[in-house]
Amino acid sequence: MKSMRRIIDELKEMMGISHTKYLAEDLGFSYKTFRNRSTRNSIPFKQILDYCKDKDIDVMKLLYGGVK
Repeated sequence: MKSMRRIIDELKEMMGISHTKYLAEDLGFSYKTFRNRSTRNSIPFKQILDYCKDKDIDVMKLLYGGVK
């Protein structure tokens, strides 16, 4: 499985989001909380799964495969 940093980067790329702050807000986190979780490599699975479902993103591809 990919690291939180990699998942964040790929979600941002897939959604055309330029800054992590905007992704954090989309997932329901403050930027500070999201950054702290990222530093600890603590992946917020529930929020990511819900976000992927809402945005029709292939979760398996996000977590285990590449986006390109």
